[in-house]
Amino acid sequence: MAQRLKTWDCHWSKQLLSFSVFGFYAAIALETSSIAATPLAKLDNWRFSPKTQQLEITLSIATTPRYFYLAQPPRLVVDLPNTNL
Repeated sequence: MAQRLKTWDCHWSKQLLSFSVFGFYAAIALETSSIAATPLAKLDNWRFSPKTQQLEITLSIATTPRYFYLAQPPRLVVDLPNTNL
């Protein structure tokens, strides 16, 4: 009986591992296909005006930037998804 349980546990572990490996490859494939389907923007130009404290970014195609603030040192981080610099 103990040998049978050990065999069952081993079989269950292999099955679980095969599902997680399959899930990993499926996630990579889906992510890769979604990235390939999305056209990449190109950073064409950027300009900062110290007088007005404004940053202007020009891209080749429209994309929605994401931004957040960091405290140490104080700074603004701008993320341009699907963009080549």
